[in-house]
Amino acid sequence: MSHLNDIDSGHTKIQRILDIGTGTGIWVIEMAEQFPNSQIIGTDLSPIQPLWIPPNAQFQLDDAESEWTFEPDQFDFIHIRCMFGSIRDWPRLFAQAYKALKPGGWIEVVEMHIPSTSDDGSLNESTAWWKWERLIFEASSINNRPMEIARSVQKWLVDVGFGQTSDRQVKTPVGGSWCTDPREKEVGRWNAVNIMEGLEGFTMALLHRVLGWSPIEVHALLGQVRTEIVEQKVHGYFVTHFVIGQKPGDPTVAKALITS
Repeated sequence: MSHLNDIDSGHTKIQRILDIGTGTGIWVIEMAEQFPNSQIIGTDLSPIQPLWIPPNAQFQLDDAESEWTFEPDQFDFIHIRCMFGSIRDWPRLFAQAYKALKPGGWIEVVEMHIPSTSDDGSLNESTAWWKWERLIFEASSINNRPMEIARSVQKWLVDVGFGQTSDRQVKTPVGGSWCTDPREKEVGRWNAVNIMEGLEGFTMALLHRVLGWSPIEVHALLGQVRTEIVEQKVHGYFVTHFVIGQKPGDPTVAKALITS
């Protein structure tokens, strides 16, 4: 989980945190528990978040691509994660985040760079995984919501005015049996579960509605992808980018951001 570090010993200066595209809301809930004196707001297009949440957590139904309704200078920290393939105009999104942040506030953007790769060449044109990624790339581009955006995030943040930017890149395996590093092995196992559970959700609409595939054809392809992930003969991974930036001004809130 990405989080703020070294803000202040009593967690008293962080007042408001915003999570864009919150999904299930687990990040908001965990942050609300970590910062009980802060208000944590999560927004999403789908109301799939739980009803039983910490008293300082809140979920709002909202479209991040629309004009934001938050007043300027409202938040100390804005978090955006795994929105690739969902946004038409990233610079506009970051400009709205910049406006909503207090002077000295921070933004963190966590995105995966795909297509995936492998060090041993096992992920190649003969695999269903390789074919699947190229197809969703094609469909998302036609849909004007590109997926290959992670390497551009830092530049976009700088362009809209953020300073103190950095881009920390982490190798993220899909499946972990072939990894030698214990941490990568553990991350890989969880990542494989995450991808397998979400495959149909972020593939069906793109291939069916945009490329004209039948649902049966989509399920057949995804079955092959799942088999490759389970068998672990394809040693694929992608690179996760943890990009941060600070809105210029009196840095009364955060001294550093880390990811663990």
